[in-house]
Amino acid sequence: MLLPALSRARASAQAIKCTSNMKQAGLSLIIYSNDRDDVFPVIHSGSFSSPSDVAGDQQWFTPLINDYNYSTDYLHCPADQYYEKDHIVSYVINAMFTFGNKVSQTATSSRIVLSERGEDTAGVPWHHQCYPGMASPEQWKNKVSDSRHNGSANYLFADGHVGRHKLAETTGNNNITDNWHFVSEWSGSYADISH
Repeated sequence: MLLPALSRARASAQAIKCTSNMKQAGLSLIIYSNDRDDVFPVIHSGSFSSPSDVAGDQQWFTPLINDYNYSTDYLHCPADQYYEKDHIVSYVINAMFTFGNKVSQTATSSRIVLSERGEDTAGVPWHHQCYPGMASPEQWKNKVSDSRHNGSANYLFADGHVGRHKLAETTGNNNITDNWHFVSEWSGSYADISH
């Protein structure tokens, strides 16, 4: 009788810690953008349909660590069994926010910047530190977690708030209008990419 209650309490504490970690990421990204002409860390060049990595193998969190004392501890969700410090992080950034577009030109309260990292059907974690939010959700939905916290996951929005949702809620009917991961202010259609 006590074990299920303890398990629920532990799961609740893990979800709260994860929310806190994402809020730290949001605060750091907003401070970064205030200092960098309203953009989040640029890790891609090219276009949404043909992205290229910038030189130096930089990740979304690299400049936050280097310039803002951001801690790698914030990259770990305690419910993430695959986390490996500095290798596989618990959170992946929406690639649409990594091209140097101005954040204030979006509906910041309804655009998702960070999602919890997913695994493939065999349970192997996604190793890349971002997912292609510019593409149809069918192309990337396994790259983000849909059930890390009792059937839902945490999401960081561009205005810095964190919400816990089911993945289907964030993508709606997979069309551009309902998809919180897609920034329609920056593109009018899904990019057809193999990422």
